[in-house]
Amino acid sequence: MSSTRLPGKVLKDIAGKPMLWHVITRLKRAKSLNNIIVAISDNPADDPIVDLLDDMKVNYYRGSENDVLDRYYRAATLFGTVRTHETISTNETVIVRITSDCPLIDLKMVDKTVKYFLNSGCDYVSFGDIRQPISTVYPDGFDIEVFSFDALRQAWMSETINREHVTTYIIENLRTGFVPYDSGLRQPIRLSVDTGSDLTLIRWIFANLGNRFGIRDVLRLLKEKNEF
Repeated sequence: MSSTRLPGKVLKDIAGKPMLWHVITRLKRAKSLNNIIVAISDNPADDPIVDLLDDMKVNYYRGSENDVLDRYYRAATLFGTVRTHETISTNETVIVRITSDCPLIDLKMVDKTVKYFLNSGCDYVSFGDIRQPISTVYPDGFDIEVFSFDALRQAWMSETINREHVTTYIIENLRTGFVPYDSGLRQPIRLSVDTGSDLTLIRWIFANLGNRFGIRDVLRLLKEKNEF
């Protein structure tokens, strides 16, 4: 809620619902997830988020605003973490990280990234090479990171500098991979929400596509309207 470029952005209205509502609702349709947890800061400015999550009956954890790594780790520990159906039998706990400024998140891409992670032997897998600006590969706004709870725990125990970032230590020190590129999805366009103009574009996309759409639908719409 304390975003400097767009204050209160996670609850900004899109098609009659708060932005965070769209993120959660879309993720609920992902086949690979069996729990959704929102890691909120303990800043009183974030109290309105709690009201939304209570209404949606979604789990949340409140922790440090600046030590985001600690907030993430404690949320995962408290709720037993997000586990995919495929890994319950192997006792491997898997965490899927989605940021709240990505209301267009593609649930099929989430499932694809989780599946790739499970077969990769990596500690961490991302949708697109996280070592490059994702906008140079895929549209910015479809960020997906998948990693093991053990990797998160190692980061929590070892990271001393970049604790405002959840996955920096994991990326720099553990086994990483990324879903192979799909040339049909390569478009350097911004589709996350950080500014008022971003929000205007996202509202327009929802107005044209409704609520059930994926990344290919978005790119097709933008191409038809000569947005790129």
